[in-house]
Amino acid sequence: MVEALSKLQGKDIRLTINIDDSNITTPIEYRRNIYQALRKGRKNELQKDSKLQILLNEFDAKIRYREYSTSLKDNIVFKNSHLKYI
Repeated sequence: MVEALSKLQGKDIRLTINIDDSNITTPIEYRRNIYQALRKGRKNELQKDSKLQILLNEFDAKIRYREYSTSLKDNIVFKNSHLKYI
């Protein structure tokens, strides 16, 4: 690049590039931030769902929020051992 600029300008060019990546978000960090924001939104929606709250109260169950599980079976825990998720 320096050679091309020197040739274009007809004189010696000195080029210095300083990279400060301390404030740059990497693609994985960007993806993680989006995922966490979506997860927080979904969690809030579940907590506000009146029908789900009735079911949880009726069966004495709790929602267990896991990082990467998409299965409802993995996320609802019944306190009574005779109740099982089918």
